[in-house]
Amino acid sequence: MLQEDATLDQAVSEPLRAETLTVRAATGISLGFTEIDTLIASNVTSGNVVITETAAGGDVLVGSLARGGPAASR
Repeated sequence: MLQEDATLDQAVSEPLRAETLTVRAATGISLGFTEIDTLIASNVTSGNVVITETAAGGDVLVGSLARGGPAASR
């Protein structure tokens, strides 16, 4: 899962906002702009998990963070 910074609407760095964000991916998770309270994330085969909370966001409770597969890095 990849969050891209599309500039077609002239807005950049728009955060993904949620009380609880649940993400499941096969080849990595890359979310560059989040404002979330609780994270549940799993990457089931390969790739990195990179999640960046913006300065406007607060503390993030990690409910679960899992990865699988021999090619996945921590």
